[in-house]
Amino acid sequence: MLQTSSSSRSSHRGLTVQEVTTLISDAFPSKNLEVVNFSLKPFSSDKLGYLGVHELLTVESRERDGDIKSLTFFVKSVAPTCNDFDLMIFREEANFFGKVVPRLLWNESEEFWAAKCYLARDDLMVLEDLRSEGFKVNSCLLQDCQLRGAMVSIARFHAASMLLEWKSREPLNKVYPGFFKEKVFINDGGFAWKWLLTGIEVAEAVALKLGLEPKHASAAYHIMLESVKPSKDQRNVLCHGDLWSNNMLFKESEEDGTSCCKLVDFQLVGYACYTIDVMQLLHLNTNATTRQRLERELIQLYHSVLAENLRKGGLEENRIIGLEEIFRDTESKRICGIVAAVQYFPIALLNKELALEYCRDVNKLEEYMYSSRKDFVFRAMTLDENYRVRVEESVRELSEFMQNNINLTRVTRTIISSLIAEILPSKQLTFTKFQVKPFSS
Repeated sequence: MLQTSSSSRSSHRGLTVQEVTTLISDAFPSKNLEVVNFSLKPFSSDKLGYLGVHELLTVESRERDGDIKSLTFFVKSVAPTCNDFDLMIFREEANFFGKVVPRLLWNESEEFWAAKCYLARDDLMVLEDLRSEGFKVNSCLLQDCQLRGAMVSIARFHAASMLLEWKSREPLNKVYPGFFKEKVFINDGGFAWKWLLTGIEVAEAVALKLGLEPKHASAAYHIMLESVKPSKDQRNVLCHGDLWSNNMLFKESEEDGTSCCKLVDFQLVGYACYTIDVMQLLHLNTNATTRQRLERELIQLYHSVLAENLRKGGLEENRIIGLEEIFRDTESKRICGIVAAVQYFPIALLNKELALEYCRDVNKLEEYMYSSRKDFVFRAMTLDENYRVRVEESVRELSEFMQNNINLTRVTRTIISSLIAEILPSKQLTFTKFQVKPFSS
């Protein structure tokens, strides 16, 4: 007789016997497994994310010969305290795995580039337990072999997207209307914009501390808002959009030293220029020294894997992106990697103790996320030298990039015109002058 532990009934949010039976059948189609028992417990003693609940589903199943087999799966569900934005991006990922991924896998013959998903509901997802297969998260700067493994998975993901679009004969944001909208780098007046404003405040404060021009931060963020929109003259694909180290799992090969990478957390999938993912990977997971040494090789690897997978999928040679075009497109989207680092690092790089403090109090977490985290970040910088160095380096790189590459007056006039049109679309407004000043003292 099937049993569920009493502790699991409150935590699995209505995970049913039928759902568990179906998912183990999908995971092991060649075996006739009977579910005997299942239970859930916390996936890790460490906090794995700020927006959801992560648990380990253990299923005791009986094989044909009567032996009991224990199977594990990774379960993520919406947090009880989630807001509308958190719920929206959770459902985006569930829709991605439930409705899009099956079509992306039409031509997939090699190992899948992401964790397999066996159940996708609006409030809960069940995925393969990559940890049980030897995959691990690297929370530090990625090693060379891991960067190569990640770039291979990104290229294969992008190739699957390009092939699906080619076979669909229309852009994927038209194939899936309402999907793949930008969720973070957008001035919507809601949670995403408030989160960005707290990031701008931190960036300006750090810039002032370093003696840099604080207005570069706000200008760079507004350029980013335009850069993440679907491109009119570059190839658009499904972009992961959140490629910091915790969203990639790696398994090293003892035979040849290579690293296999699985992409996870597709909550921020967007439809935009393919090189946004490339720049995010590089700027969120390496330092300037590594990029100078390895960036060109990694971009060449991306092109090689992308082209190989497109050829296997039947795409004509003249439709495959050339290497020089990729180099140009990566440079044009470098701002996306730089701004992502400035926005993410003050939160993503917190050590275990500070991360627990950051999310321990729900009210404080709400304040840090959407009102102000400047004081918390500056205190963290005094307590953790490595954290301070990387946060300061990201702001310094942003300032140097803006100083060397952007005509701020020209760009800002363009940005303001665009913002006015978006905010007040029914009015024909023009402006004669504007002022840029620091977001905060």
